[in-house]
Amino acid sequence: MFPAGAAGGALVILRLTAAASLLAQGTEHPFPPTWFTLLALGLPAAALCLGFLTPYTSGIGCLIEFSVIIRSGSHAAFPILISTANTAALGILGPGAYSLDASIFGRRVVRFSTTDQSGP
Repeated sequence: MFPAGAAGGALVILRLTAAASLLAQGTEHPFPPTWFTLLALGLPAAALCLGFLTPYTSGIGCLIEFSVIIRSGSHAAFPILISTANTAALGILGPGAYSLDASIFGRRVVRFSTTDQSGP
């Protein structure tokens, strides 16, 4: 869940582009401009940039982008769907080693024993 090296760097890039497209799509087809709108877009985008609770914030980002599609109608739906697919992929792949999630939850390897140790 927390790959390092080139894969971790690629996940950093994916997190940054998902956050940027969330902000771009949300402000291009805005809800009524209020402080709540800025908060609703800014918090998930910041969490994605930092890699904080990435699967959850990716889900929230997908929901926001779907709501933008619904509010804007069919206008420019294809780029928003591509952005939604990238955000969903990020939620499935996880945050990578260079994230707050890796710092908070740690990088663990679970190994299962191949021998049966149930009896004496």
